[in-house]
Amino acid sequence: MSDTPARPAGRDTVIDAKSWATMAVLVVVWGSSFLFISLALESLSPWFVTGARLALAAAVAWPLTRAVTGPFPRGAGFWLWSCLYGFLALALPFSLYTWGQQEVPSGVVALFITASPLFVLLLSHLAGDERMTGLRVAGFLTGFLGVGLLVLRDASGGASLWHALACAASGLGFALGSMTVRFMPGYHPLQATAAALVASAVMYLPLTLAHLPQGVPPAPALIAVCVLGLAQTGAAQVLRFVLIRRSGAVFASSTSFLLPLWALVLGWLFLGERLGWAEAAGLVLILGGLGITRLRRAKPKR
Repeated sequence: MSDTPARPAGRDTVIDAKSWATMAVLVVVWGSSFLFISLALESLSPWFVTGARLALAAAVAWPLTRAVTGPFPRGAGFWLWSCLYGFLALALPFSLYTWGQQEVPSGVVALFITASPLFVLLLSHLAGDERMTGLRVAGFLTGFLGVGLLVLRDASGGASLWHALACAASGLGFALGSMTVRFMPGYHPLQATAAALVASAVMYLPLTLAHLPQGVPPAPALIAVCVLGLAQTGAAQVLRFVLIRRSGAVFASSTSFLLPLWALVLGWLFLGERLGWAEAAGLVLILGGLGITRLRRAKPKR
């Protein structure tokens, strides 16, 4: 692959070898998070895992962002928005799918989260922001058929219905966070992300302290939590921002199509998870539905 930029995705954006390399890093890092969550859950509470993850991510994102952008806004409005976004897009969905992953295989959890753009479509339609018509309706129904299939598969395969629904609902949390961004005032996106991580970590602190482990956890669990917080949440959020600024939000969102594949491979290699017919069908339906929503109806020739 050459370094020659492809057709620009928008003003001052390029898609080149560096863009694809950055996307590959994000797919590997984010797709691996489900494996590390499974390793951490062997010895730690899901609530502690989530809280420690947020705290470590905030410790990384805050100084990196300040070094890049300078001082943060001091107004109350900035921090109120950060608390709202931090709860909806970080604390809530992280809690839901980490708790659900106690019984739902890691690769299937990744599939549930991949469906979050479908929730964005629905919320945008209900808010009157973007109407769902034609291909988008078809893609939405196709993708949610895959989500429903995965819920039924987990509920009948040993996982409780509540754990499966929690994983599915985490996609709604991410979608609510995305909708919140649409109404965000003119704050710097990187500053808003770092502040949201700090706010979510502070809000989550009581739960984190209430579920402190008794004694020193095993080294694999500690390493897993550190990687989750420092790399897969903190540093990856900054890298995602860099990719969006360089190559555009549409290109960056393509990680949704590759992330579950990597998560499924890791679950198979290291956790002994198997891809059955229901998981395969769910994968095809969700990714197919997302693909259909991105198609554009051809305009009639005059």
